[in-house]
Amino acid sequence: MMQKLNTIMNTLGENKKYVDYLIRTEQFELLAHEGLNEKNIYDIINQIKEFELMYPDGFIKYIEKGREFLKRSQMNINEYYNYKIEKPDNLIKIKFHLTNDITFKKEDIKNNFLNMDNKLLYNNCYVNNNILYRNKTFNHILKRNKKKNTSYHHREILNNSHGVSSNESTPVSILSNNKKSNMYINKEYPTYVNGIRQINTHQNVKNGTYNEDKKIKYSEKGNVSDYKCGLGILNNNHQRSYEESTIFTLEQFLYYEKIGLDHIDKISFILLAGGLGERLKHKDIKIKLFTNLISEETYIEYYCNYIRCFEKYIKKEKKKKMNIPFIIMLSDDTYEKTLCFFEEKNYFGLEKNQVHFLKQNKVFCFKNNQAHLDFTYEKNTFIISKKPHGHGDIHYLINKYNILDKLIKDGYKYLFFFQDTNALALKVLFVCLGVSIQKQLHMNFLAVSRKPGEEIGALCTLNNNEKSMTVNLEYNIFDSLLSSNGIKEVIQKDGFSLYPGNTSAILYEINKYNEILKKTNGNIPEYINPKYMDNTRDHFKCPTRIESMMQDIALYFYEHKRNKTTQASTVMGENTQMVMRDNTQMVMGENTQMVMGENTQTVMRDNTQTVMRDNTQTVMRDNTSIVIPNNSTINNSICNDKKGNNMDDINLYDITNVGVTELDRCLCFSPVKNNSINAYKKILNNIHPECMFSAETDLYYSNCRFIQLACIYNKKKFILDEIPTKTFNGISYFLPPKILIEPEFSFTLTHLIKKIKGNITIKNGATLWLKANAIITNLYLDGTLIIENKTYKKKNYDHISLPIILDQNVYIKNKGYEIVPTNHFYYNKQKKFSDHIEQNIYENIQIRGYNIIKKEALLITN
Repeated sequence: MMQKLNTIMNTLGENKKYVDYLIRTEQFELLAHEGLNEKNIYDIINQIKEFELMYPDGFIKYIEKGREFLKRSQMNINEYYNYKIEKPDNLIKIKFHLTNDITFKKEDIKNNFLNMDNKLLYNNCYVNNNILYRNKTFNHILKRNKKKNTSYHHREILNNSHGVSSNESTPVSILSNNKKSNMYINKEYPTYVNGIRQINTHQNVKNGTYNEDKKIKYSEKGNVSDYKCGLGILNNNHQRSYEESTIFTLEQFLYYEKIGLDHIDKISFILLAGGLGERLKHKDIKIKLFTNLISEETYIEYYCNYIRCFEKYIKKEKKKKMNIPFIIMLSDDTYEKTLCFFEEKNYFGLEKNQVHFLKQNKVFCFKNNQAHLDFTYEKNTFIISKKPHGHGDIHYLINKYNILDKLIKDGYKYLFFFQDTNALALKVLFVCLGVSIQKQLHMNFLAVSRKPGEEIGALCTLNNNEKSMTVNLEYNIFDSLLSSNGIKEVIQKDGFSLYPGNTSAILYEINKYNEILKKTNGNIPEYINPKYMDNTRDHFKCPTRIESMMQDIALYFYEHKRNKTTQASTVMGENTQMVMRDNTQMVMGENTQMVMGENTQTVMRDNTQTVMRDNTQTVMRDNTSIVIPNNSTINNSICNDKKGNNMDDINLYDITNVGVTELDRCLCFSPVKNNSINAYKKILNNIHPECMFSAETDLYYSNCRFIQLACIYNKKKFILDEIPTKTFNGISYFLPPKILIEPEFSFTLTHLIKKIKGNITIKNGATLWLKANAIITNLYLDGTLIIENKTYKKKNYDHISLPIILDQNVYIKNKGYEIVPTNHFYYNKQKKFSDHIEQNIYENIQIRGYNIIKKEALLITN
C-alpha cells in the first residue's frame, strides 16, 4: 500500500498534504482501496478541499472530534453527568383543565378494534348514569349507540320554516334570536370535546327552551362540582369550579396574547426547511406537503399566508406598510426545489426581497466507532458520504450574512424560529410573544406536556456549583442521564412528565441573541448521535456524522454562580447590592456618600453614565439593588471562526432569562415526522403518531378547540357529537369535524371571540371552512359551509373586502365533504402525470391513505 501511495503522492505536488491528512486520521480502508489511482485521488482531494471551505476547524479536527464523540457515545458517557436535573426555570403554564389528548390501548390496535364511532373516550374515567367515576380503565367501552348513520337525500337551509332569504342567497335561522336551536341530539350520553364534557340536558324542542335543572356531577382534580350545559355553575361547597379554572386560563391566555399582538410589528420569522419527504414516501420537499386535503394548501403557502395577513393587520391597525422578513434555511437537497417553487407561485403573495434563503452545507459521515469515513466507489470514482450538519447551522449562517444588524436597524425586536411541518405553531405565536415581553425573556421555548419515553426533547434546568441553565435535552440523552444517575423520571398526577416537551418553536429577543452570535460567530456545541445495531454499541444501522441543534444555543444563555461574577458588586448597607454591567461608567467624586436602603431598585441600562460630583449624596434604604450594566469580562477566545466551541470555554453573561411557555398540545403542536409504519409503532406505545393523518386531523381539531374556547368566553355553547376514530393506512386516529380557520378570518383567539357570537353546533362529518372576515351568531351545521370574501379595488387601488355578517340563527344540512379510504390499487408506481402539480396531489393522497370526496357545499360570499 505504501509503495502505491508514494507513487501517487509524487504526482500531487502541493496537494499531497491531503493524502497526509488521510494517513494521520487513519483512513486506511480508503487509501488501500484497489481502485485508487493517480486520477481518482483528485476526487477525494477536491471533496476534502470543499469540506474545509465550509468547516473552518478543518478536516483533521473534524475527524479527531468525531473519534472523541464516538468513544464517549460507545461508552455511554454523558457530558451532563455532573448536573442536577430540575424543572425548568421561568415555566409559564397556560393549560386548560380539560381531559388529555385521546390515546389508545395496545390491545385495541392489535385486535383492529379501533373503529369506535359510537364510543366515548375519557381519561381515566367512564360514564354511567350521568356520573363520572375516576381511576377506571382508560378506554372503557360505553354502551353502543345503535343508531345507524343515514345518508342524506336532501339538503336543508332553514329560516323560520321558509328556508332562505328572499333572494335565495343567504341562509338564515329556524328560530328567533332569543331561543335555542335543537342542538342536543344524543340524549343519553354526554358529548365529548377533548375534555369539555357537556351533559345533554333535557330539551323542550317545542318551545325552544331547555331544562337547567338537569345537571351532571363530575370529578376534576379530585373535586366534585355541579356542571350543566355550556359553562357550568359554581358550587359554593367547593373553592374552585370548572368554570373558574377555564375562565382564569382564558383570561391568562388572552392577556399574554394581547401583549404579543400589540408588538406584531416587532417580530420576524425563521423557518427551518432542510428536509425532504422521502421517509414519508413523498418524493418532493416537505414544505410541499398539504396541510389538509380540503384547501390543498401546502405548508409553505400556509406560512406565507399567515405572514401576509400579519402585514395586512399592521397596515390596518398601525397605519404602516411592512414587508416582514421571512428567512428560510435550506439544504443542498431542498435549495433549488424550494427556490423554483417560490418562483412558480410568485412568492405566495410576498415580496421577493423580503424572503431570504440560506443554505446549510453537509459534513462527512462515519461508518464505525473509529471515525472511518463512509464512501462509495462507482465507475472509477470515490464519493465520500455526506449529511447535513444539523439545523444548528442556522445561527452560523445568520451571523455570517449579518442579518440581525439590519433587522435591529429596522426596528425588529424578536425572532420566531419554527419547523417545516407544524401548522399549529403560528396559532399561538402571540401568546408566546406576550410571555417573552412580559417576563423579559431572552429565549422562550414553546412547549407541550410530554410523556415519559416520548421521542421529543425534554426541557429542564441543569444546575451545578458553577452555573444554572435552562436547556433542551434530546430524549436519548435525557434518558441516558437519568439512568446513569439511577433516577426515575418524575411523573405528575396527570400522567405527564415534570419536564415539558420541546416543539422546536423558539422566540429570541433579538439584541441579546445578536450579542451572543457575535461572540460565538454563531458556532454552537456539536454532538454525535449514532444509531446502533444492538446494545453492544459496536455497529451502526447507518452512517453517522457530527451535527448541531438549533436549540442548543441555550447552552450560552446561562446564569453564572462563580464568585468572579460578583466581584463587581459593592455592598453598601444591609442587604444592598450594586451590579455593574455593559458599557456603563460610574464616577463618584470626593466626599461622596451613597446610602442604599429598603426595597428600592435603580436599574441603569446599557451605555448610561452616572457621574456623582463632590459632596453629592444619594440616599437609598436597605434591601435595595442598583443594577448598572457595564462592560463585563468576556472570554474573547470564543471570538474566532471555528466550529464546535465547548460551552465550558465560554463566559458570556451573568444573567440571562430563558423561559418555557407550556400550552395544550392540541393548540400548538402536531408535526409530520413518521410514515405509516413508524406511526403505527408509536400508537402501540401510546404515543402520538406524528404522521400526515394525525397532522391534518389535529389541524381540524385545534380549530374546534379554539371555537370552543371562544364560545366559553362568550358564555355560548359549542356542541359536538362524540368524536369517532377512523383507520387509514393502518393508522387509527380520531376524526373530528373538518374545521379550517384561515388567518383572513382570525389568527388569534382574541379576534375569534369577536367573530363567534352565538351557539355553535357542528355534526360529525361536517366541514366548516372560514376563509374571510365574517361574524357568526348561532350556527347548526350538518354538511359543508364555506365562507369567503370577494375583493375589489377602489380608485386608489387599495383592496377592499366587505365583511360577511350572519346575524341570525343559521341551520345548514347538505351532503357535504366525505373522507374515504383510497382504493388498495390506487397507487401505481408507473403512473404518468401531466405535470408536477398533479403528481404532488397524487402523492399527498397516497401517503395519507384517504381522499376527500367533495359532494356538496354551501358557499356564502359578500
